[in-house]
Amino acid sequence: MEIYASNNKDSYVGGCEDPEIAGALKSAALAGTNDETKYDCYAIEKEFLVIAPLRSAGYWCVDSTGTAAAVSRYPTGTERCADLPGIPAAQ
Repeated sequence: MEIYASNNKDSYVGGCEDPEIAGALKSAALAGTNDETKYDCYAIEKEFLVIAPLRSAGYWCVDSTGTAAAVSRYPTGTERCADLPGIPAAQ
């Protein structure tokens, strides 16, 4: 998304629909869940968030703050990846 924004006046708007980015997201979703449609991408002027289920449990979340983490639930409202609870370590 950073390359997309740098080529589009520092805006993430339209990034989720960009063919190259959408292709990369579909490939990542396919690797994680065997279903290329299992991800969500949100982009506004200066922020983005992408989230997709992991094979085992939880979700992988990446956003424009630089956070990339395994989280236990989807965001709501204006939450960012860092606002979400992580996945507890296996015992």
